[in-house]
Amino acid sequence: PEELVLAARKYVASQLGAEFIEPPPRSLSEVYRDSSACTPILFLLSSGVDPTEEINRLADELGAGREDVHFVSLGQGQGARAAALVDAARETGEWVCLQNCHLAPSFMPTLQRLHEELCAGSVHQNFRLFLTSMPCQTFPLSLLESTIKITSEPPA
Repeated sequence: PEELVLAARKYVASQLGAEFIEPPPRSLSEVYRDSSACTPILFLLSSGVDPTEEINRLADELGAGREDVHFVSLGQGQGARAAALVDAARETGEWVCLQNCHLAPSFMPTLQRLHEELCAGSVHQNFRLFLTSMPCQTFPLSLLESTIKITSEPPA
């Protein structure tokens, strides 16, 4: 069985390319390099996981500055604030992290519209939209398909 797996990997690499057998990027730095201003980065959360510090470390690493990273925890009427932050940050090249999307099902149509506007309009090349969510049924499928997804595991 192990030889079959090895042979299959070699075949896929020779026919499609090595990138089809390599694991997806693991570090947020690698994911960031693969992203763009109109490609959101979605953290699919497990219970007890918060990627806030990881995003702040990336900002430090890239010289973005923590003052240019804005976090909004969705729910409790934060939709208007979140939409305004995304609109402003796309012009200035700042980052926005919308946390706990699973807690704001009524905001999901607005989030989908904001994403469509990002792709259709002008956006600063340094802008990034980070999203965090537990798996849920209300997340817009078209938005889900266009994100770069990172699965976050709880600390051991």
